[in-house]
Amino acid sequence: FPSHDNLNTKKITPEIISNLSSLKDQVIELKLNETMITDESIQFLSGFKQLKELHLTQTDIGDDAIKHIKDLPSLEYLNLYGTHVTDQSLDHIKQLKKIRKVNLWNTGISEKEILRFNKVHPQITLEYGQLRLNKKDSLQKK
Repeated sequence: FPSHDNLNTKKITPEIISNLSSLKDQVIELKLNETMITDESIQFLSGFKQLKELHLTQTDIGDDAIKHIKDLPSLEYLNLYGTHVTDQSLDHIKQLKKIRKVNLWNTGISEKEILRFNKVHPQITLEYGQLRLNKKDSLQKK
């Protein structure tokens, strides 16, 4: 299956969404880093059933965006570095059935919630700054 590298544009237009949507059954990795994707425009991803990796680094998305991607059945890795997600997003992240790793560095998610989440969901590795919480519920330097 092909993967899609970083888009060469910052603006996510209806045309781009349409073009990407036409490939929804083939895309396994999507990098939307530093684009102008919004909590509303991200809704188009709901049909990407094969998507395993989603990179949303340095975008303006927040908690509402995570509500729209929580049902992606194949998603294993989610990169939220530098986004506006908060503790509320962890409730949606835990609903991702195959999620194994999430990058939460430089987000609005508190360290307290990350530690709590890790105790309840040790199968999910959370990256948070220079620390990584892994399955053993311990802090490790990266």
